[in-house]
Amino acid sequence: MKIGVVTVNLHVGWPACIQTAAQIGAEGVSVRVNGEELRPDLTAAEAEEVRELVARHGLILASTCGEVGGFAQEEHWQQRLDTTLRCLQASALLGAPVMTAHVGVIPEDREHPTWRRIFQALQAIGEVCEKVQVKFAIETGPEHPAVLRDMLERLGNPYVGVNFDPANLVMRGWSPQAGVRILREYIFHTHAKDGRCLSATSYKELPLGEGDVCYPLYLQALQEIGFDGFLAIERETGNDRVGDMRRGIEFLRRELANLPPLPRTSAGLA
Repeated sequence: MKIGVVTVNLHVGWPACIQTAAQIGAEGVSVRVNGEELRPDLTAAEAEEVRELVARHGLILASTCGEVGGFAQEEHWQQRLDTTLRCLQASALLGAPVMTAHVGVIPEDREHPTWRRIFQALQAIGEVCEKVQVKFAIETGPEHPAVLRDMLERLGNPYVGVNFDPANLVMRGWSPQAGVRILREYIFHTHAKDGRCLSATSYKELPLGEGDVCYPLYLQALQEIGFDGFLAIERETGNDRVGDMRRGIEFLRRELANLPPLPRTSAGLA
């Protein structure tokens, strides 16, 4: 597994965030193409400049983020879908393998209008993903992983899967390890984040290693399913984002180094 950072969370602006990411020891970056860092209507020349910038600092473009607020509401549904498709085009120009985003809270009831709106959006997104060869990763958390899996199974598009965020689950009282096993083959990318569930209606994000995500067990679960992608550190609160993310990189390196070796049968060597 490789360690990256969500650049917008560094709070140093674009393009300084790329240099900062390299300075704190990241291997890769996740950048926003929804207008917060880069525009959805990015030109080929601009994309080339970004690719050169990332490579010059010895980094990999782990993913992009095309966050638009999801597709649960009827209002602005088409506008949000159109923007998402433009973000996918920008991601393709950048050479990103994955674009992440929230899609809204998926209801358990498949007949619910919200379920149908989200499903319809994902169908359209999946078609464009196949054309531009960029995967779309839905961030976990708003609904139980089993509900998300059900929608993905019904969608049946190998280009639409999951951006696994363990803190989003633990802050709602769910087990990240169990979530990994439920969503296993759909996990394209992950956020490395930590937090704590305070009550049925409140939670708090915390620096890595200070919350309730049991990273040894969580990383072991990822290892067991064969995940070898990015752990992109996301730090959305706090007064020392750069310091927290630097310490987060060090924390993840220690945890990855301490992972027990896979049994030979699990590694496909028996």
